[in-house]
Amino acid sequence: MMKIALLVGVLFGLGHLAFASQPEQARPADHPGRPASSTDVPGPLVLLESVAEDIGDEAAKGNWSKAATLVDKASKNLSAVGPRVNNAIVERARGHLAEAKKAIEGRRSLEAQLAANELSADVVEIFNGYHPIVPVDVMRLDVLLRRVQLEGLANAPERATAPLDQARATWTRLRAQPLLRETPAARSFEHQLRQVEKAASRGDPKSLAQTAEAALEGVDALEHVFESAHRSE
Repeated sequence: MMKIALLVGVLFGLGHLAFASQPEQARPADHPGRPASSTDVPGPLVLLESVAEDIGDEAAKGNWSKAATLVDKASKNLSAVGPRVNNAIVERARGHLAEAKKAIEGRRSLEAQLAANELSADVVEIFNGYHPIVPVDVMRLDVLLRRVQLEGLANAPERATAPLDQARATWTRLRAQPLLRETPAARSFEHQLRQVEKAASRGDPKSLAQTAEAALEGVDALEHVFESAHRSE
């Protein structure tokens, strides 16, 4: 999953960043200045991405106490990241975190997972202000296909159309990267994405959820391409 790659980034290049109350200043995407390196991602943001995904995982398992603890942890990490990024994104993330907390308190698993995934989408946009080892578009694919999977599980394939279209557009942009051209991971993911699109066109929620889950594994493989390239540098 995405959190593994990002934590690897921390181990390889973020040792100088403190996870304390005064993290290094970050540069938003539209800020003129020197190019950011692949190790400029602040620690609290890496942890927030990991925790957001964990919230959805624990809600899916019905581990409500652990999920609630993770919501509190995410709130703290978001507060550490907040002062350095677009306030509108941070406030949107706070709203999705509140939705996740409310759903967890009501023990509504699917609703909590959807809210956690929306939080992950917000976190991806925060990452867009940096240069992580794994491109932001790979992170977007993870979020979008998880949304498709959840809509399949919710028996609402019609709501998967928009995120699936966005996933296709994101993949079209991402696959042009030289590092991915003609790789087995890219060919496999293209096939997996087509299977998701076929399931969506049939309006088959069960198949939609299953094919989206397989495509998420394909996203992991894309992620590993970039991780491997970074380790070989």
